[in-house]
Amino acid sequence: MDIIQKVFKPVYGKPSWEVKQGYGSFLTLEFGEPRLHIYVPREATSEAHKSVKRRATRRQVYVHGKWHLWIYICNWKISILGKEVANHSSSRKVIQKATAELNGEALVNVTIDKSFITTFEFDLGRKLISIPNHKKYDLDSELWLLYEPSGKVFTLRADGQYSHTSANGKTEDNWKQLSIR
Repeated sequence: MDIIQKVFKPVYGKPSWEVKQGYGSFLTLEFGEPRLHIYVPREATSEAHKSVKRRATRRQVYVHGKWHLWIYICNWKISILGKEVANHSSSRKVIQKATAELNGEALVNVTIDKSFITTFEFDLGRKLISIPNHKKYDLDSELWLLYEPSGKVFTLRADGQYSHTSANGKTEDNWKQLSIR
């Protein structure tokens, strides 16, 4: 079993929930039982912007699934039964309608081709496809991240390098080349 199938196997069959657009064109999808993530107040660095300093002094609470998928620095599109309904440059309203279509869909397969285009397939014919954008972003841009209940995060970059380390750990020396068959 390759690393992608090994990482996603426990997610397969689980319905997505709270599928939404975040900052810019970022997307997040939750899978599995909800969990509270509580970030305690801390002191920001002296160089930080005042809004960052203010936010750092507050306790922040988020609800995430047991698995949290973050579509990050890439282009992407959502299709329903083969027809594209939204992409990274669609309006927020169009993206909101498309993400609502993914809500409740169970993830059934994840594939990555030789260009590192990742296809997330859902049980009722929807697909979310992440596409590296080498013209706009660096080769070491992180395409997507899967946060796991173990505390690890699996990250895939646009150059096909991946890291599977502790979410709190450093990834600088932990990148490996993804093997595509």
